[in-house]
Amino acid sequence: MFVGNAGIGCARASSIGVVNSSGTRFVELGWYEEEQNVTPCPGSFGPPRILVAKYVNGTFTCDLQNSITDTPRNDDFKVSDPDQDGDWNYYRNSDGLGFYGLGSFTSGQPVVNGERKSDHADPTMYANFRGLDRMGASQDWSEWSGTHTYGDSDPDFSGCLRSPIHIEMPEQCS
Repeated sequence: MFVGNAGIGCARASSIGVVNSSGTRFVELGWYEEEQNVTPCPGSFGPPRILVAKYVNGTFTCDLQNSITDTPRNDDFKVSDPDQDGDWNYYRNSDGLGFYGLGSFTSGQPVVNGERKSDHADPTMYANFRGLDRMGASQDWSEWSGTHTYGDSDPDFSGCLRSPIHIEMPEQCS
């Protein structure tokens, strides 16, 4: 995942995650920065911070994590429950970031996310995911297939599907 850093007048995030079929639980991992305090996460006025989060039945929780320095850069992010015990493990560049115990939530639909929140025109939204993998039931990793994008109401900021394992959210697709 590409990790950017720029003077921003908005809040933005780039993340991967897994969502259960009813949408009531998800795990999320990536990075965020904000200058508007629009999330329940600790403020990130400066370098991007690592985002380690969960959503359970209407409650979003995130842990305070370190800033990401030496940006722009590409980092590896992984969130998985390899032994299907409901404990979701979070990793960045093979370094463990902790886990959330989520009980019966052990698998779901993998997702990537690029988002921003701004009350003014701001062309700094950008997310780039290359090499997306999904863990199978036998704890083996394989490339995602059947990847698709969901657009939002702003046609200038919708995702670009470059291949089944390369999704990009630039200012505009070309």
